Amino acid sequence: YQVVNLSANSVTQQKTVHRLVLASFTGPHDDLVVRHKNGDSTNNKLSNLEWGTHRENMDDQMSHYDEAAITLLDHFDDS
Repeated sequence: YQVVNLSANSVTQQKTVHRLVLASFTGPHDDLVVRHKNGDSTNNKLSNLEWGTHRENMDDQMSHYDEAAITLLDHFDDS
């Protein structure tokens, strides 16, 4: 994940960009995680982010993994 260092009053904190983007537009949700809708953790556009539960995030990761595996297998089947 992309991170930034934020400083105020001589205190520096490291924050993830995806969480800052989503919280800036929808408000913070400390009890939820950020989901990347397209599975690309470097795509931090607001349209690609949404709040969700840890379980939903894990399900997303598995579905994106399955899609990538199928695409890879299709590539080898065509050769």
